[in-house]
Amino acid sequence: MKKEIIETSTASFWLHNDGIIQSVIKKDAKLILKDAIENVEIMEKIGSPPRLLFADIRLVKSVTKELRDYFASKEVAQIIPVRAILVGSPVAKIMGNMFLRVMNPSFEAKIFTEEEPALAWLRSYITN
Repeated sequence: MKKEIIETSTASFWLHNDGIIQSVIKKDAKLILKDAIENVEIMEKIGSPPRLLFADIRLVKSVTKELRDYFASKEVAQIIPVRAILVGSPVAKIMGNMFLRVMNPSFEAKIFTEEEPALAWLRSYITN
């Protein structure tokens, strides 16, 4: 079965057979609040609650504070309550984990440097 890929100016999205939403941020994307709002709207349309997100952000160039605040908001946490975030290096993983500790989000999140462990972690949230 061919997956349907939805493109925005900054990311590609598709739905795995198990219901996990995958997003891949495009190379050198400079994300601003408008992009975050557009991307969350896409995820809201393609997934069904509870939405589990696998976000590959390895190629992102920058994100604004407004974007980070929006993704961390309770509003977005209700839409996407579980997030596995794929980063490109162990250093980025350490920085991401520090950010999550300081932010104390109202959603479940974990930072990964490899795809399979991230997907396995997300699948542990799937109830049959």
